[in-house]
This record gives sequence, structure tokens and C-alpha cells, in this order.
Amino acid sequence: MNDDGKIGQKNWFFADAKLPSVTAIALEGEESIVVLNPANVAAVIEMIFYFEHPETPLSYSSDIEPETVKSFCTKDIEDINGRRIPEDKQYSFALLSDQPLIVQYKRLENIKGSLAFFSPQGYYE
Repeated sequence: MNDDGKIGQKNWFFADAKLPSVTAIALEGEESIVVLNPANVAAVIEMIFYFEHPETPLSYSSDIEPETVKSFCTKDIEDINGRRIPEDKQYSFALLSDQPLIVQYKRLENIKGSLAFFSPQGYYE
């Protein structure tokens, strides 16, 4: 619970993210941002994706309905201010909300034929 007695936090930060490229191997890599809104009111979120200099950050907004979960497969986010998240390039992201949420980041990567699953804990406040 946060300081207001509600479940979740409004600001989440993940320093290690990377959209794996699609490979010819049957099990592809994938990357998702999963957001749970346990409250009985809708949440408005903004995701800000940060890259190495000189690339400018990308910003993407969405609504999360009350008492629902929404998954964002990053390869399917087709238009972020006219750009996409590049494959195989490390980045970081922030997820900012007007309501407390639970956020999980996960990545399945196919590295030279071996699968690796990552689900790092994000920093929140």
C-alpha cells in the first residue's frame, strides 16, 4: 500500500529494457509492460521511453479502465509520435499515472537459440 492506503504507486521507472528482434527460430523474443489498475476509477498513464544520446525520448499515453489489467506488447505499439521502439537497442522507461497502479515489465529473449526470461523490479514512488 502507498501512503494514502491505496494499492500501487503512481510513478514507475525501469532502467533496463530492450525490444528483442524477431528471429527465424520458432520461439520469438517478446517484451511486454503489464499494468494493473486495482482502483475503482480509470487511470491515465504516460509512458516515456529514454534512449542513448542523441535520440530524443518517445512519449505514449493510454487509459487503464478500473479494476482491469492491460498489457502493452512493445513491438505492437506502432505509433509513438510517428516513431517505434527500435529492436535490440537498450532503453529505459518511466510510466507515470494519475492513479496508483501495479506495473510489471517482462522480456523473453532468444539469445543464440537459448531462451532467457527477464522480469526486473522497477523503481517506484
